[in-house]
Amino acid sequence: MNANNFKNPKVALVHDFLNQYGGAERVLEAIHGIFPDAPIYTLLYDPQKMRGKFKDADIRPSFLQKFPKFLPKLFLSLKMADPVQWLLILLKTPN
Repeated sequence: MNANNFKNPKVALVHDFLNQYGGAERVLEAIHGIFPDAPIYTLLYDPQKMRGKFKDADIRPSFLQKFPKFLPKLFLSLKMADPVQWLLILLKTPN
C-alpha cells in the first residue's frame, strides 16, 4: 500500500436507512463531518424525513429505493458499494 493512500483516503460510509433523523443519524452526520467527500451508501433515503440533513452529501441509495415496502429489515446489498475500490468503509447500524 502506498503512503499517499493515507493522505487522501478513499472512504465510503454505509448506513442502513436514512428515513428518520435520530441518534444513529447524528452519529453518521458527525462521521460525515470528518469525511465530507465520502459517499453515503444506504438502502433507503427519504430527504423529507431527514429534514435537510445530508442535503449536500453524495447519497447513494440502493436499487431497493424503488421498492421500500418489500425491503427486508436486515438486508444489506453488497452490490451497493464495491468494497474493492475503497481504502476504508465505515459501517454503522443501530442493531
